Amino acid sequence: MLLVGTCGFKSEAILLVFDKKIKEVVHMWKLLSSLLLTSVIALTLTAGLSFAKGPKPKPGKVEVCHVPPGNPFNAHMIVIAGYAFESHMTHGDTEGPCPEP
Repeated sequence: MLLVGTCGFKSEAILLVFDKKIKEVVHMWKLLSSLLLTSVIALTLTAGLSFAKGPKPKPGKVEVCHVPPGNPFNAHMIVIAGYAFESHMTHGDTEGPCPEP
């Protein structure tokens, strides 16, 4: 009987320690997952804001003054699809006809 009681006490102590460690791991997991979620949200918002800074796509067709990369003296007006407007604005083209030389 004494041997069983001793084993029972050690078993309970081990279970208490194990339970405490499990609770610590769960707590750390919650902290890490909330930190990860916060980081993902922050990156998503930042990416969304950076896309919002540039020119917006236009519906239909758009006239732009196209300045060929590496050949600025060959600027000429072209008509492009609205979805291509952003791309042209990022490499130096301007909306509307080219200025007179």
